[in-house]
Amino acid sequence: MIYRDDFLDVSSWSPGNATLATDGDVATLTGTQNLSNYNASITSTVAAGVSTTTYPLLLARVKNVSAGGTGIQITVFYNDSTSQVSSIYTSSKLGLIKMQLNAGKTISSIVPFANMTALGQQFSIDFVQVYKEDLNLPAIIQPMPVSTGRIVAVLPILQRDGEVLQDLGSKSPELIIQGALVSTTTPTNHTAAEWWDLLEGLVLEAANETWQWVTSDRIHYKYLPIDLSRSEILSRKNYYEFTLRLKRFDVLSQTPDRLGISY
Repeated sequence: MIYRDDFLDVSSWSPGNATLATDGDVATLTGTQNLSNYNASITSTVAAGVSTTTYPLLLARVKNVSAGGTGIQITVFYNDSTSQVSSIYTSSKLGLIKMQLNAGKTISSIVPFANMTALGQQFSIDFVQVYKEDLNLPAIIQPMPVSTGRIVAVLPILQRDGEVLQDLGSKSPELIIQGALVSTTTPTNHTAAEWWDLLEGLVLEAANETWQWVTSDRIHYKYLPIDLSRSEILSRKNYYEFTLRLKRFDVLSQTPDRLGISY
């Protein structure tokens, strides 16, 4: 990851035909014109100068808060006066817009926008990031436990039968991934030794509270790598076993809506 805006604040974005606010995690863009079919947008030049040859991917998590309009798009403008537009995202649930950026370009600005049809319509953005590659972890050979729970203080009371319990809140879920590092070609092209170093880099990057977007059959959320162990099996070349622990990165208090969960 070379550039990311997680919308802790919105100081680097310039809204057009709209107001922009954030709760410290998700930014909301609200249209301010009572016109039909106009574009409400926000522009950031923080990623200016980023090479798409080195960092060819863009990922944004968005949702269409209000009914109406034609959904949300991301436009990337380049220094050579060309631009690139993502597909349209229309769902009212948080989901991903992913772009394979045009090679050989230099980014000048990133512009998420929505075509709105009435005053006060809204869309939200969780994050926008430009990064190098998706890592499809090889050979996951163990069940992937996800643990969560409450933080409970147990207070003994003098001459009382039974203790007093105080609920101090919930823990952020912890994910444990166990598997083997082997040489891969598709969809991620790395040798077993490169995988060893890549996982080390993820943990070092986490020192700056840099979360990683984690996707599995059930999990789609931000997780912070907190611990890594790897084992070298001396009789087996280009094969290493590993255990990676990740903690869900909760900026604000957990809610079903914030997690993108529907029942």
